[in-house]
Amino acid sequence: MAALDQGMGQLEQDFTQRQGTVVTFDHPLLMTRTEITQADFKATLGRNPSKFVDAADAPLRPVELVSQWDAMEYCNARSKREGLSPRYELQKVVRRADGGIQFALVKDLGGPGWRLPTEAEWEYACRAGSTAAFAFGDQETRIGEFSWSRDQSDGQTHAVGTKKPNAWGLHDMHGNVWEWCFDPAAGPEGMQPFRGGSWFNCPICAKAASRTLTKPDTREATVGFRACRTPASG
Repeated sequence: MAALDQGMGQLEQDFTQRQGTVVTFDHPLLMTRTEITQADFKATLGRNPSKFVDAADAPLRPVELVSQWDAMEYCNARSKREGLSPRYELQKVVRRADGGIQFALVKDLGGPGWRLPTEAEWEYACRAGSTAAFAFGDQETRIGEFSWSRDQSDGQTHAVGTKKPNAWGLHDMHGNVWEWCFDPAAGPEGMQPFRGGSWFNCPICAKAASRTLTKPDTREATVGFRACRTPASG
């Protein structure tokens, strides 16, 4: 069991501050060490929608231009590959010409399959025990050690895991690409969160408490994801 104090509160996309809350977890959590790469996404789903697909190191870069439903489909396929029950049931799926999901109704089935983190889970993992603005402290001048943000990125994504990790060994929690989270209360066409900032954004967007909301069908070259799962008890 772990508790998350969101410290100064959440920083909304218009840069207003929202009062923090305390969240208590009653389950362990496994999370991928890096954002899901183009190579992994393509090997799992047979397609790669990314803007930066032609880069020499593209397979090692995070996948982007994925809707939230694409990320969920990846999670289900990875679960099946690893002998786990899929976490999501995607119903009434509508696909684009490139195979990406344009619309779906989502039923969260629970269980130990791979899934997207909630915002609280994501922030808890990002902070890695810190209550500062960033996992590494409050010194924004150090952002380049840990993050591919606007001033370091040269206007593009970069191979995952090439910046310093946080205290729990997770890379790119700040910057590179925003990461989809999942709010089951939002409804089928409700606004969904992503966290962490990106290669396009200034460091303030990469703070642990920064957040933004968008429709689940959004596809941006700044948005990818990482996966997590709750191990089966016993």
